[in-house]
Amino acid sequence: MIFCICLFCALFTAEARLSMEDGSVRTNEVALVRLMDGTLRFKMPAAEVQKNSVCLEVLPSFMTARSGESGFWVLPDGRYGTFRDVEGACDYGQHPRRTLMPIHGMKTPRGAFLAIVRGMRHDCDFLAKAEGGSYSLSTFFRLGELNGRAPYEDLVIDYIPIPETEATYAGMARRYRKERLAKGEVRPLSERIKDNPTLAYTAESIFVRVKHGWKALNTEKEFLKKHEWQSPTNEPPVKVSISFDRYKDIMRRMKELGIERAEMCSVGGTAGGFDGRFPDVLPLPEEFGGTEKFKEAVRIGQSFGYQMVAHFAVTAMLPSSRQFDCNDVCWKSDGSLLFGGIVAGGRTHRLCPKAFCDKMLVRDWAEFRSLGLKGTHHIDVVSCIPPYACYNPKHSLNFEESAACFRKIGEYSREVFGGFGSESGFDWMAPALDFALYVSWYPGACGSESSPIVDRIVPLWQLVYHGIIVSNPFYATIDAYIDRSKERLNFSDEFARYGYLDNAETRILKLHEFGGRPVFYYTEYNDLLPLKRAADDYAKFSHLQYAFMDDHCELCAGVYLTVYSNGEMTVTNYTREPFDWRGESVPARSIILVKGLPMPGRQEGCICDQ
Repeated sequence: MIFCICLFCALFTAEARLSMEDGSVRTNEVALVRLMDGTLRFKMPAAEVQKNSVCLEVLPSFMTARSGESGFWVLPDGRYGTFRDVEGACDYGQHPRRTLMPIHGMKTPRGAFLAIVRGMRHDCDFLAKAEGGSYSLSTFFRLGELNGRAPYEDLVIDYIPIPETEATYAGMARRYRKERLAKGEVRPLSERIKDNPTLAYTAESIFVRVKHGWKALNTEKEFLKKHEWQSPTNEPPVKVSISFDRYKDIMRRMKELGIERAEMCSVGGTAGGFDGRFPDVLPLPEEFGGTEKFKEAVRIGQSFGYQMVAHFAVTAMLPSSRQFDCNDVCWKSDGSLLFGGIVAGGRTHRLCPKAFCDKMLVRDWAEFRSLGLKGTHHIDVVSCIPPYACYNPKHSLNFEESAACFRKIGEYSREVFGGFGSESGFDWMAPALDFALYVSWYPGACGSESSPIVDRIVPLWQLVYHGIIVSNPFYATIDAYIDRSKERLNFSDEFARYGYLDNAETRILKLHEFGGRPVFYYTEYNDLLPLKRAADDYAKFSHLQYAFMDDHCELCAGVYLTVYSNGEMTVTNYTREPFDWRGESVPARSIILVKGLPMPGRQEGCICDQ
């Protein structure tokens, strides 16, 4: 009650620091507007943003703390810290606009607030910083990304006060989830599966990605000079990793082991091999066995009861494509073509999502269906990058219009195949997303670099979206069940994110602590016992996909409690000693599933003291 009285009596302000192209910085103190529900709003109308602005940083006075104070801060990718006497920063580094969700939160002795970016959400980043004994948590708007154009929306941030009984990172996540559900932006998985058995199968099965092959010149480490500019007449040959015949054999062996539920994803089986000739779907490479062999593999997999899907990309147009057309490529503001990196098929040109929707979507998805595929169709990249603008006057798009096109692709995928999956969990795609291959890259790419001010990673995204979107928590928990010391993973030393979490047993525990679906990918599938173990383990936990993750906390050092809306809980013990929890013994290095027990004096769904 004291907190509420103070809130309605005080004048709340934010420091707004506007950086200009000439290097100058203009700082103003801005009064926040109090809305009827107590929310404090920062707003800068689009018309007031100067065209030569580069960045706007917004720091409210209540998003600050002193070292040693009680409380915490949390970023949307789950980076969480307390106000320890250390110095450092957490931002998105060289990967701007990579926020998983447009939210962050802080609790101090003076109150707790959840910040939600309402306007220009595709242009925002967050910065947690500890310096000189002070902590701060601010929002950045990357105005330079507009390339001199006026913002397409007002810049708006809402700061929502969180009552003491809900003032945990889980309480903040529940508040955001409640809002998205109430607005109808997302729907519970338990409702959506009622008339969609395909989606239910996805939620209850392991995900097995089989990579068929690629143009070796651009992907093998011994070739230092990449074959950047390819055409239909000079593209390198495709190297076979797993043929369509071997794909059939892998599925037969899986079935013989007793793996009853698996969603099989053909990766790189389309024209040109992996990342080889996008956006071409056909012809399927003869090196792998050709179209008829692939259809045979699909039929065999389906006869075993497996769901059969494919991997594709809609963000890339490669010059080796038989339908390459500069008119379908995004333009930058100066009229030049928008390029991406070099992949197996050469230099990536950013395919405009509107051009794809208008010219290719219906045709290409019909080609995939003609192969017999049905399941959660997997589109690379879409939900792990920010939407990009297109300045081509034939199909110009701002960031929000681009996002809408990508959501249309996801929604049409659901209509045609039964589900839509992508590479990560950026929540501007949440209304159209059914499965995220991973949620966090931590501690590698997308700016989620390790920092001395981070205490640990918490399942903030899962507390919002578990029970809505099926997911695997980390890039590192892909292949969680595989002992990587026995696998030939030539790239693993280049991607610290894949080696995060030390060993297979730790990765398995983290997968299930965060409510994840087992995923396999970077393996040649010689040993299938890890898949069998994953399938058996997941059979014990998969029903939880239909419940919200309502709470999460650390019970003691190395032991974590995860609470679900159906009354069940998991206790994950990472220590080398058994742990007793309410009479339940949790063996060392293990996870147990228990039924919920009443917690006197605590609100339902909020049992963790923080």
